[in-house]
Amino acid sequence: MIPATIGDFVFNDLDHDGLQDSGELGIEGVEIRIYDVGGYLLDTVYSDADGYYIITDIAPGDYVIEFVKPAGYTYSFSNPLLDEATDNDADTITGRTEVTVRSGDVIDYIDGGFIEF
Repeated sequence: MIPATIGDFVFNDLDHDGLQDSGELGIEGVEIRIYDVGGYLLDTVYSDADGYYIITDIAPGDYVIEFVKPAGYTYSFSNPLLDEATDNDADTITGRTEVTVRSGDVIDYIDGGFIEF
C-alpha cells in the first residue's frame, strides 16, 4: 500500500457561482477535517496563507472531507458544473464531500468554496 494525499484550495466565491474564477482568492486558516465513513475524525488541517491545504499519508478507503465554515462566510453552491478542477465540492449545508482513495492516489481537486457576507 502506498499512502495517498488529498488537497487543493479553499476560495472566496465572489460571484457566488460555485466555481473558482480568476481573481477569487484563497482563504487562510480554514479548518478541514477528514473522517472515515463511520464518522471517526482522523485528522484536521488548515488552509495556508494562499488558501491551499493538503492531507497526507491516507490509506485506501472511503472518506468524508469537511470544510468548517469560517466566521462571516456561508457555503457556496456545490458542484455546479461538475468541473473537478474548479468547482466547490463542499455540500451547501454540511460543508462535507465524500471521496474514495486508492493506493498512491494524489487527489488534488477537493475544493471548498465560500461566500462572504
